[in-house]
Amino acid sequence: MRQKKVQHLGLVSNSIFLIRRGNEYFGPPFYLRLHEGLMRMFPEVTFYCSLAEENDPYWSRECTKKFDLPHLNICPVPVKGGRPLLGGFGQIAVYWRTLTNTDVVCIDLPGEMGFFAALVCRLRRKKYLVRVLGDWSKAISLDYQRSFSSKVKARVADWMARTVVTGAELAFFQGQELFSKYAEATKDIAKRDMVHSTLAPEMFYQREPQSFHSPLRLLTVSRLVPLKGLDILLRALQVLAEHQIEVEWWCVGEGPARASLEALAAELGQTQRVKFLGNIPNGPNLYRLYQEADIFLLPSRTEGISQSLLEALAHSLPAIASEVGGIPGVIANNENGLLVPPDDHLALAQAILTLLEQPALAAQLQKASYARAQYFRADRLRQGLREMIENTFGQISLPAHSSHERGNYSLSTSTTT
Repeated sequence: MRQKKVQHLGLVSNSIFLIRRGNEYFGPPFYLRLHEGLMRMFPEVTFYCSLAEENDPYWSRECTKKFDLPHLNICPVPVKGGRPLLGGFGQIAVYWRTLTNTDVVCIDLPGEMGFFAALVCRLRRKKYLVRVLGDWSKAISLDYQRSFSSKVKARVADWMARTVVTGAELAFFQGQELFSKYAEATKDIAKRDMVHSTLAPEMFYQREPQSFHSPLRLLTVSRLVPLKGLDILLRALQVLAEHQIEVEWWCVGEGPARASLEALAAELGQTQRVKFLGNIPNGPNLYRLYQEADIFLLPSRTEGISQSLLEALAHSLPAIASEVGGIPGVIANNENGLLVPPDDHLALAQAILTLLEQPALAAQLQKASYARAQYFRADRLRQGLREMIENTFGQISLPAHSSHERGNYSLSTSTTT
């Protein structure tokens, strides 16, 4: 029997906003790059996303990368900040008109855009796959005050996520924790735990064993939001200061929590030890920081699988991270990194001291980090993703002369932050 051919992907993503400048679209380099692997599989892609205003202070600064992919259609989806149900009516209208023109629909969670897209797919009997990239209900619980309304929002988000997942033909999960959470809901669905964040060849750097710098160079690469636990890192710095340990913390990233983190650094007397470096696009400047740092830190309160953590491992950088979400699927404690409980600044400080006091362990982690990162090579993981999509929806049609097959396209960076 001849296998069905598919060629048009509809990708619904709530994770990013784009900005339109003239006839071109720009978005955050990090988030756009995460979608490359899936987009390049198909000769035609419709990308459903939200647009930010050009004068929006946050997104205008974030959106520095031009979305320049052949055969890509941008389909703006209306949103209503703080009132997702109002935005949902407009979204449903967009999906109702356009989703039936696609061969494969991929819905990303968390986000209400994914819920409304799945609702339309089910009403129109359109098969779809889902990628669960984070714990929606937990993120709401951590980002908002623990009020009655936040609890209700978290419960509604959990119901919406489960509704999307149970209606899918194929489900991917960012790490083992999310895979286990939805195991019962997906018992009749083709599924696997997967990694949305992957490593291109240029991200690998095998360093020679070396002693730490003085002052000790600590690095994070992260969006500055409460769930990343960077306030815990600042409190750990205070503990290190009490032990007369000289350190520098290089904080790469931007986000709404930056002002509160700067205020906390001043309150704790750590301002001179912290360098808020803002966004640094993925490329030589960022890789140089990975190469020059001594220890990578990721004190998240919740996490799928962090791209920056994988990049740190690929640069042979010893990593200390919270034992949450998909992180234990990447780091084995005392083997290729150190795991600490979330929200525990004393444990984080002690882990840093451990690496300072045990140079042999630090050298072992440098070597093991690089070896572990090989598993997350983009080409290896992309092939597994493609096989499962084709087994579920049909063979992806790519002409032999297609530029997608050769990889001749770019998501070019227009400015550097």
